[in-house]
Amino acid sequence: MPSDSTARSGGLPADFFSASTFGTLSGCAVVTWVVTAVLSGVLRGDPKIVGLVVACVGWRLSTGFAARPDATVVAKQLAGVR
Repeated sequence: MPSDSTARSGGLPADFFSASTFGTLSGCAVVTWVVTAVLSGVLRGDPKIVGLVVACVGWRLSTGFAARPDATVVAKQLAGVR
């Protein structure tokens, strides 16, 4: 029997579809779009290919940081927050 936090949406946590998760997703999309636009202009590459590479690198970095037990500390250090 699933717990109350996962019973709502087939195994997903109850806070999976929240304002903060959509904010994080939109922030990642905007950063990917900006970095892709700059790199494709500088490197004179195809924006579709550069965007795919940027998205894959961003995905790998984010999952690598999320898997670390001290991911919150690393994120705060990168943001300059104490």
